[in-house]
Order: sequence, then structure tokens, then C-alpha cells
Amino acid sequence: MQFDLTDVKNEDDFGGSRITPGRYHATVENAEFKEFDTTKNVIEIEYRILAGTDPASVGKTIHDRLWDSEKALWRIRKLVTVLGLIKPGGKGTVNWPIDAPGCQLILEAREEQYEKDGAKKTSIKIGDFWSLGHKDVADVPRGDAADNGAADNAAADDDFSEF
Repeated sequence: MQFDLTDVKNEDDFGGSRITPGRYHATVENAEFKEFDTTKNVIEIEYRILAGTDPASVGKTIHDRLWDSEKALWRIRKLVTVLGLIKPGGKGTVNWPIDAPGCQLILEAREEQYEKDGAKKTSIKIGDFWSLGHKDVADVPRGDAADNGAADNAAADDDFSEF
């Protein structure tokens, strides 16, 4: 395998795949059920950053896992609402997570610390998410594809406190 790195001054020229903590306008690139073990399923979601806190994060992706469990159901319910797949107060069938790709939202990326093999490490996790029209994220920059209808379908002022 041959490489041409004549345009690279040092390893920093490659950038990183990790986004910085902040709030971002993102689109769902992929969402699918995966079997975690014989008793649990997980929904793996990949988001692509369109705009937000750090312009250097635009175009990068971040992954999230939603556990298919009674304890985590509130998070799934909130996400399908934020994505505009079902309206608050509504009832219906959602082809979840098949219908999620292409939907847009505002997400918050947080840095979390953990310990592994005696060493302290950090990772970036999804802390929260909102619909595009939610008042608490009106100041988050939007990317070019901001108007896909998700803001119209999702609740702009629901704080989801009942979940």
C-alpha cells in the first residue's frame, strides 16, 4: 500500500474524529437495532454534525446507544418526539428506528470521565437532545439542511418533565 503524505506537516493536520463538547445541529445518519446479548437489545444511532458550538466538529459523527429497556424507555420516547416521528399527546405506530435517518435535531455532547484498567479516560457522550424549534436551543447555529420539517412536527416548548 502506498501513501502520499507530502501535504501533511504533522499528525495534527489529520484532525480528529472526536467532536468537542457543546450543542450541535445534527442529522441522524443511521439507526438500527442490535442484539447486545441474549437478554438485551440496543438501538445504535449515528449522528452527523451539521453546525454548532465548534465549527471544527462539522461533518464529524458521534454515536449513541439507546437501551431497549423499561428503564430507558423515556429516552426513546423523547427522541421519537424530538425527531418529529410522533407528536406529543399523539398515539400511533412508528417504524422505529427505520424512520430516524434523515431526521434532524439539536444534541448536546458532553465529556464524561471513566476509569478503565486503572487509567482515567474521557469520552464524548450525548447528554440531551431537543427539536430544532425548541426555545432552549434557539441560539445553536444551524447547518444548510435545517429545514426538513422536524421543527414543525416536534413540540417546540415541551420540557418532557412527565417522563
